[in-house]
Amino acid sequence: MQNDLVLPSGDKVPILGLNEASWEVMRGQRGVRLLQLVRRKRGEKAEKSRADTVSWDGVDRNLFETLRGLRRELATALGKPPYVIFNDDTLRELARLRPLTLAAMRLVRGVGDNKLRDFGERFLRAIVSHAAS
Repeated sequence: MQNDLVLPSGDKVPILGLNEASWEVMRGQRGVRLLQLVRRKRGEKAEKSRADTVSWDGVDRNLFETLRGLRRELATALGKPPYVIFNDDTLRELARLRPLTLAAMRLVRGVGDNKLRDFGERFLRAIVSHAAS
């Protein structure tokens, strides 16, 4: 057992007993963190993650990758994580809709007034440039 907080015993039926470390937890003198393990039956597949179920229909993947690169460049320059600029869902929508004006870009979920002001021109140039190539 992790951190020896319980004493396993019993031959046919497993029994867990308390020890000094487990009493410290019960008195609030020691903290613990519980983890939930997911057990699957043999042959059972894991549920798909949200990333596996995201729709890529109509998304220009090359444009998406271009926008991801731009996002990474801006995030590095600002010393922030990339998702602070735009998350992947927003980049996917931009690559799907390919807005050609700031007004059209503002209608994309995840593009608020501040992000439009701070990053809109750069992303719009990337989209227009991609459309022209």
